[in-house]
Amino acid sequence: KIKIGFSIDEDLRVIRAVREAIGDEMRLMIDANHGYTVTEAIRLGKAAADYDIDWFEEPVVPEQLSAYCEVRAGQPIPVAGGETWHTRYGMWPAIESRAVDILQPDLCGCGGFSEMAKIASLATLHGVRIVPHVWGTGVHLAAALQFMAAMTPDPVRVNPIEPIMEFDRTENPFRQAVLKTPIEAVNGVVAIPDAPGLGIEIDRGALAQFKMPEA
Repeated sequence: KIKIGFSIDEDLRVIRAVREAIGDEMRLMIDANHGYTVTEAIRLGKAAADYDIDWFEEPVVPEQLSAYCEVRAGQPIPVAGGETWHTRYGMWPAIESRAVDILQPDLCGCGGFSEMAKIASLATLHGVRIVPHVWGTGVHLAAALQFMAAMTPDPVRVNPIEPIMEFDRTENPFRQAVLKTPIEAVNGVVAIPDAPGLGIEIDRGALAQFKMPEA
């Protein structure tokens, strides 16, 4: 997944360059972090569709569901969003209005495991795919992995759609330092920890190292 939302021309140059670099077999997603107007997002989506984009994430500001609906109807790339919406009550309007093709609730921001399960059930009932958003520490990664391992394939079929793990690669020493055994992506695959609980052990020394000084 690559960040866009800078300008249409610049974004298209980057999308084209990345697609040429990774070839046709690797999946590519774009994330505008609500950087566009409806008109701009539709224009970019139509042009970027030539590069086989899996989804167009947060094309417009998350509070404008009608704008999401316009973008979804006005260009061919599936629209994704949801990391800034919270609890099933915050997700429901987007699900009901089909503002997105792919819903991206954040386990640590939407209400935890129980609430995430309710959100996933609502989305499944209305034909909206779930791809959890993940952004934070190794604890967040581990929790999201455990939830994804328990997700029911949607639709249920012989060759189900495999869940996608959002694995942040930006510089963040604390993300992995907090775990005694860091969670790593190897050749695009992340193994699910199988120890008790979340499957991880916290490095207490790292917690002390990164502790904020008291005022």
